[in-house]
Amino acid sequence: MAEPGKFAKYLLVHQLVSQADLDRALKLQGSFPFLKIGEVLVQMGVLRFENLVKALKEYRSQCRVGEILILDGKLVPWQLDRALQHQKETGLILGKCIIDLGYCTLEEVMDALAIQKHSYASVV
Repeated sequence: MAEPGKFAKYLLVHQLVSQADLDRALKLQGSFPFLKIGEVLVQMGVLRFENLVKALKEYRSQCRVGEILILDGKLVPWQLDRALQHQKETGLILGKCIIDLGYCTLEEVMDALAIQKHSYASVV
């Protein structure tokens, strides 16, 4: 069985799912790796869709900008690593580094910042 990801741990810590339900969902997800854990939990009837959306919004608002961009599929981990390295070298803010390296547009970075600042207009 796969290790739970950060969001799955978030659901567990915030008591939105039980350990037993999460374990069952992770096992089921192993057979359907294209499904995200939230989708599996909703399909199992463990988590209501509305609660999943609310949890995702809350979780994403606690993430760093780079993590949000990765969750949104706008950035891959190696790009974030390279942007963080560029940030150390230049002293620029991370969003500027991501844009300068051509990994994301200004709009994509601004959307991630809006999510981080609880402005859910571009979420879901």
